[in-house]
Amino acid sequence: MKVAVTGATGLVGRHLLRVIAAKPDWMPIPVSRAFLDLRETDRIVPFFLNLRPQAIIHTAAVTGVDACEAQPDLAERVNHLATVEITKAAEHLDIPLLYLSTDFVFDGQKGRYREEDPPHPINVYGRTKWQGEQAVQQWEKHYIVRTSWIFGVGGKTFFSQLPHRIQQGQPIQATTDQWSCPTYAPALAEQLVRILEEGLPYGIYHLPGEEAATPMEFVETLQRTVGVRFDAVPVPREKIHRAPRPRMTILENHLLKALGIWVPGYSQFLRKFWQDAVGEKRRHIP
Repeated sequence: MKVAVTGATGLVGRHLLRVIAAKPDWMPIPVSRAFLDLRETDRIVPFFLNLRPQAIIHTAAVTGVDACEAQPDLAERVNHLATVEITKAAEHLDIPLLYLSTDFVFDGQKGRYREEDPPHPINVYGRTKWQGEQAVQQWEKHYIVRTSWIFGVGGKTFFSQLPHRIQQGQPIQATTDQWSCPTYAPALAEQLVRILEEGLPYGIYHLPGEEAATPMEFVETLQRTVGVRFDAVPVPREKIHRAPRPRMTILENHLLKALGIWVPGYSQFLRKFWQDAVGEKRRHIP
């Protein structure tokens, strides 16, 4: 099966390509900005019709929450309007579309969210991703998979950048009043591919890591796990973020877990994450 992966150079996209390539009779088709700029929405449908994949996994997005707030038109074009066109392409080709979404479609007031809970985003990132979800639902053969706080070597998130910042001797500021579920990118990619491989019923699913934490709790657990001493400064979320963040967006995985698809908690991956990050840095030292 030929599977097109948007956001192919991103953290999740890179791991998806690896997982797909390892499967007999599966072939990954990387779709990066070098081949298709999602800002050029009129190119999207012809691009995929020419490519003729047998499934699409759509991970590409403007994910920086503050960046989305600063450039709402860009977030709208990439996260929403480009997703409309990708959905049209999937419908024309009559193929499954898996859309990677986020816990930030919720406002954080309820705290723990099930798949059927109604979204209510409080920032531009969450709003445009929810609009993307609504677009994808216009095509029958869709999977919407919400996850949260993705981390892994080479990522750009706060969690992904921790090893580099710690090794540089930078003090770490981490919020203590925001809760969600950190999710390890390689493990997430494996389970996303299983959803396609096993042909699960179409619909909305939650697929976070199984442990909830604040960013500070993540930092402290990393410190204990790898035995490296560094300064960690607790701060409230409004002190370091420009755009509003929901307070608590713990996703509950009821549907996929019942089918045997889930991602273990973040603490199980911290030692490997740290070792891989250190190894990556050494490989780049001349």
